[in-house]
Amino acid sequence: MQADEPRNELVNTIENKLGEQTTTKILDKNKKDKTRLGYYWTYQAPLSKLVAFNYQKGCGKDAPREFLENYKVSLQTDGYAV
Repeated sequence: MQADEPRNELVNTIENKLGEQTTTKILDKNKKDKTRLGYYWTYQAPLSKLVAFNYQKGCGKDAPREFLENYKVSLQTDGYAV
């Protein structure tokens, strides 16, 4: 299975998606024994029972916009900082 296949299958389903992000500590290779925050975005298509995870350095609106670039239906989120 190619890396983009689960993402393409999730994006191409004709149902609303649920999206959420959560923080995770990432080791910073430029600073010994230091970490920084990274973000895992979770996308779910409940009726199709599909889930995809996408790592991003930030939690801004560009992360889901890029991941779901050709998506034409609704994305439901918690709306934090919108």
